[in-house]
Amino acid sequence: MRMSLWARFGLPETRGRGPLVTAVVIDSLGSGLFMPFVVLVFLNITPMSLATVGLGLSVAAVLALPTSVVFGVIVDAVGPKRVVVASNLVQAAGFMGYFWVESPWQLVVAGFVVNAGQNMFWTANGALVGLAANPGERARWFAMLRMLRNAGIGLGALAAVSMQFNGASGYRLLILGNAISFVVAALFTSLWRQPASEPAAPDTTEKPRGRGYRSVLADRAFGIAIAANALFVLCTLVLTLVLTVYVTETLNQPAWASSALFTLATVLVVVAQTTVTRHTEGHSQVRVLQLAAVLWAASFGVFWAVLGTPPALALTVLVIGVICYTAAEIVFSPAMSSLVLSLSAPSNRGRYFAVQQLSWSIPSALAPAVLTGLLSRGAAVLWAGLIAACAIIIALLAVLARTMPPGRAATPADPASRPGVDKS
Repeated sequence: MRMSLWARFGLPETRGRGPLVTAVVIDSLGSGLFMPFVVLVFLNITPMSLATVGLGLSVAAVLALPTSVVFGVIVDAVGPKRVVVASNLVQAAGFMGYFWVESPWQLVVAGFVVNAGQNMFWTANGALVGLAANPGERARWFAMLRMLRNAGIGLGALAAVSMQFNGASGYRLLILGNAISFVVAALFTSLWRQPASEPAAPDTTEKPRGRGYRSVLADRAFGIAIAANALFVLCTLVLTLVLTVYVTETLNQPAWASSALFTLATVLVVVAQTTVTRHTEGHSQVRVLQLAAVLWAASFGVFWAVLGTPPALALTVLVIGVICYTAAEIVFSPAMSSLVLSLSAPSNRGRYFAVQQLSWSIPSALAPAVLTGLLSRGAAVLWAGLIAACAIIIALLAVLARTMPPGRAATPADPASRPGVDKS
């Protein structure tokens, strides 16, 4: 049978899920309005210094780290949709708190609420995809949501740049716009109803594993996956944390070059995410994740090689490195999220995603110090260290492939999600 255009681009079945898709787009547009200016906002609406603003935001994020553990229990108790709605409203409240921030303690309190809401969202979001996606389409859903988020954030950022700021009032308008977007996203998410004819797909391979965090932490296969994920997080943050410094300070490239490379990466995600996922979905998630590690190692090798490249060719080589780097991101994100869904027991899914969220949050908090520390010892130390991390990831995933019982690593078992089937 012929393949529909929708399926050809690697997009999942979205009929009946329109409110969820709309919520993601609105949330992302609002975030795009605010994210590029998070530090500038507080420098313009408060008397605080740059160092104070940075410290306040960091303290708020660190204090919110343990909240994921609590939210995992709540997701399993009341269901992921209610928690996603609540997370949007909590983030809206936090941003309204930003509206009146004038001192460091107020920034920490409001920032804690915002970060707690973000942890709540990411703990529940994966479990919600498990309810919304057709069997065999989980990776496509994660890919589509990532594509929509990148597109929405990019468009929101462009809209913010085009605005004519009028002092503190203009920056407060950005805060207000983001807060409103969370409220609207909560409304659309609450409108979605899981059809009675499409219950959550049963996990026929699941054996009783108990409930509670003890059973999650006793899951050896999941533990290996989370260890690999923590190292993957360091790879995902290279572009935003150190590549700009490397390009401008070490390679002496113009400032616009790093901005252009970042824009290229964003465009590639929007254009290629779902299509690439369609071509990788027929393979073991563990093997796909190993491919991501190989691609990241190759990109770090390319960035390292720029040091010996003639200045006239340096930017071209950097573009090749960013393409390789973004390909790794595109391959990695849906596969890891799908793997966590496959490894988790439906009755304990919130706790599994809570632990995964911690495996993102903790390395993210450490990454600025780790990556900049490596770069301060020389570019060769940074790139060699990251290549070594990728080698460790590949080894961990090889152990995972041997450890995991047959059937727990999902591949697209549903023929309706495979190329060649027309679902239109």
